[in-house]
Amino acid sequence: MTTAPPIPPARQSPITLTAEVPTWGSRNRVVLDWTGATGLVDVLRDGEVIRGSLPRDFFVDIDPGTGTFLYQVCEQQTSVCSNTVTVEL
Repeated sequence: MTTAPPIPPARQSPITLTAEVPTWGSRNRVVLDWTGATGLVDVLRDGEVIRGSLPRDFFVDIDPGTGTFLYQVCEQQTSVCSNTVTVEL
């Protein structure tokens, strides 16, 4: 009987995403910050790109509505993506 090779551990993404919901103003805002990206990134909300080609390490999603949202950033033209952050507004 042949033994299957071991499954390698999942590779951790070099991109770390955090989210903050400030309490200023009358509109909902989600402030996203990330580290570890080496190029342009796309910002995703619920799996859809809401902003592309960002060269910096932050983004403010102004007035996304109410509910529970999943955010992630991915380096363009790669499969390198951050952790997913859940935000409830």
